[in-house]
Amino acid sequence: MRLQNAIEYLTTYSWAIIIIAIVVAALFALRVFSPAPQTECVMPAGFTCENIYMSQNGMLLVDIFQTTTQAINVTGIECNSNDTILGAYMQQPDNPPSNQVTIQMDSNYTFPSIQCYYSGAPFNAVPGAVYRGALIVNYTDQDSGFQHSLYGTVVVPVS
Repeated sequence: MRLQNAIEYLTTYSWAIIIIAIVVAALFALRVFSPAPQTECVMPAGFTCENIYMSQNGMLLVDIFQTTTQAINVTGIECNSNDTILGAYMQQPDNPPSNQVTIQMDSNYTFPSIQCYYSGAPFNAVPGAVYRGALIVNYTDQDSGFQHSLYGTVVVPVS
């Protein structure tokens, strides 16, 4: 009788330990193998952005493609979180002497170092954090000379 009680005791607790181990393993797998945040950049018609990368100090690298019917001169670019005044941190492209960048029709330009801002301060974060904000590009149409501003959104994990 004592042997039977011991076997039932061990069997019951063995099943409980196995179930707890399965639950802990499932929770660990979900945390470890969760998908990485997706990089996303949405721009208005005629423009796209690709190859987005953000460093820990908030510097954004982005390729901007334009498929409008004429060349444009980019005169300013800004990366700003949506909770601050848009246009407050406009940066001129680093392209002396004019500090403008010409993007020909159906072509692109890589902006290598755009400082992103969050809540009024330069953004910085640890790898894996996600930045969500607006990408604003001021440009002049080369044919008409009219100035335009385009507003896009970016979601990019910090690398």
